Amino acid sequence: FDELNPIDNYIIAPQAPSKYYLNNSYKHVGASWLTKENTKTEINNNLNYLDAILEEENIFSQHNLVIFGYSQGVSMATRWVAQRKIKCDHLVLYAGGLPNELTKNDFSHLANTTQISIIIGDKDEYLTKERLKIERGKSGIIFNGRAKEHIFDGGHIVKKELINNLKI
Repeated sequence: FDELNPIDNYIIAPQAPSKYYLNNSYKHVGASWLTKENTKTEINNNLNYLDAILEEENIFSQHNLVIFGYSQGVSMATRWVAQRKIKCDHLVLYAGGLPNELTKNDFSHLANTTQISIIIGDKDEYLTKERLKIERGKSGIIFNGRAKEHIFDGGHIVKKELINNLKI
């Protein structure tokens, strides 16, 4: 996001709070938002964490508020926007899935001018063709066809150039 003007834009792209080693070589670290244990409590704790970020940062209305979720962060970002009625200018959902409990009504507070971008790698090992079909169906209903899908050549990775091309 370093190419975005910080005077005009404010990006909230929270990182999952729980970290773990991806394999026994202890070289690569992964992160996780939720597990199947105490999921409702974890969701609430994470929403409170995001609330605290918003309050601490004291974001002014003259900024473009961009909410960015990557991987599992998509589910937390959308839950936060939906449950807390966060009014953002751009909702970026990158390589993740929408929670099944969310509905179109959960996003009715968003302005018609709110941009919704969905970014997907065509070789993402977590978004199989079957899952992608389901996710497209959910996003079409939830966002009433307003979400713009961006497909790139690649897997489950963040590509800076794609973010910079979103016209935030």
